[in-house]
Amino acid sequence: MIMSSKGILLLGGGRSGTSYLANLFRVNGVYTGPVTGNNCESVGMRHINDTYLSENFNAKKGSKRPYGTLPDTEIIISNEYKQHAANFVSQLKSQCDKDYWILKDPRSVLLHDMWTPHIDNIVGIYRNPVYVVKSYVKMMGEYFTPEEADLAEYIYIDYWKRFNQSLIHVLKNTNKPFNLFRFGPDMKYPIATLFSDLKLDLSSNNFNNTLAIETDIYDDPEIQYIMDELEKLKTNKKN
Repeated sequence: MIMSSKGILLLGGGRSGTSYLANLFRVNGVYTGPVTGNNCESVGMRHINDTYLSENFNAKKGSKRPYGTLPDTEIIISNEYKQHAANFVSQLKSQCDKDYWILKDPRSVLLHDMWTPHIDNIVGIYRNPVYVVKSYVKMMGEYFTPEEADLAEYIYIDYWKRFNQSLIHVLKNTNKPFNLFRFGPDMKYPIATLFSDLKLDLSSNNFNNTLAIETDIYDDPEIQYIMDELEKLKTNKKN
């Protein structure tokens, strides 16, 4: 255990590049604790988040709405679950033998009040919604009939909006240092800058810089507003 170890909270909606960043931290020596396979989600954190969303918003694994039916406003966390999160983080820190530890689960964007008090740095990532929705529809297509294609798109656009509205809320209101990325082909230099900011060695970086530039966008004023706000925050990172 390193008493002065610092915590990183990785925030971003599903299908937005969080797994890539989490694995990048892991292979460069950041402590994760037990995680789920290639997507590198914290097992304990995900259990707490899943349970909260199931109890309060009818979230169901293996369904059309894996995160449940979400409110339009930020979620207020019960004191009971805040304590669950605090206990989990305390245990993780007690097991950490690295300078940094990291927490990652996309649901944490929605449940940020449960997690942000316990960390030192925030790393956020977002992605063009056209490609997020395509990825969700491909992954979740078995739960929809061909006639429900429009419904699937609607559900995952709505999720994209809710997750990224919460990401904006966190970054605009936090007093913690943060870095924000847009997932795409131009991340190599920002990643190097992030590791430099954190004083972490970047000995392994397998970023795929052949990713296509994602230029398509929905004709939706709300989506454009969210993207504009994220771009502003990306430019004006807080150190």
